Amino acid sequence: MKIVALVPFWFDYDKNNGVYMRKLSGEYLINYTLNTLKKISSIDEICVFCSDKQILDYIKINPKIFFVQRDKGLDNRDISIEQIISSFLDTIDADIVVLVHPNCPFISETIIQECINSIKFGKYDSSFTAMKLQKFAWMDGRRLNYCETKTTPNKDEISPIIVEQGSVYVFSKKTFISLKRRIGLKPFIKYINHFEGHEVSEKEDYEIAELIINSGMIGSIK
Repeated sequence: MKIVALVPFWFDYDKNNGVYMRKLSGEYLINYTLNTLKKISSIDEICVFCSDKQILDYIKINPKIFFVQRDKGLDNRDISIEQIISSFLDTIDADIVVLVHPNCPFISETIIQECINSIKFGKYDSSFTAMKLQKFAWMDGRRLNYCETKTTPNKDEISPIIVEQGSVYVFSKKTFISLKRRIGLKPFIKYINHFEGHEVSEKEDYEIAELIINSGMIGSIK
């Protein structure tokens, strides 16, 4: 069974704020993801999937990490992640795909390995990381998990909201080919905390990540 990590990257997405190409404690953000993935022995290969060879100036290639240049047309804003995955699977042979977006520097190898094991050894066809929020939630102008016609319940009495977070999705090729999506019919949800799931996409996110590292709670990759 071949397990391949897919790390997609878009330079165009970074033109507005430059966060992805800023160094976090001396290293480019993408290298946090690559460093974590290369520690996972069950992952056979790690593919950086990008349309621009310029990414090679920012990443550290080793025998396990390689670059594949994808079609430039896949950089368009209207292209879905499913189209990216389909193109990847047309190029790379893999039984299990570990999709990790390089914007969560504090996701650990233990978390990713548990997601892999849930498919490799378990009864699940896919897995992803998420946060469970015990909060009063709204969507489209309506309450999600409590009723407006009843007395407001205590927080511990409401149903939690599950939010996909952490940018980790693991799925079998068979599941994706069948359903054309990264989450299957029987997914395993790996719950993570706020620090593990911290996503860097804006300047403020980057500054918070620096504070987390400087506090010593979670170290840099050096």
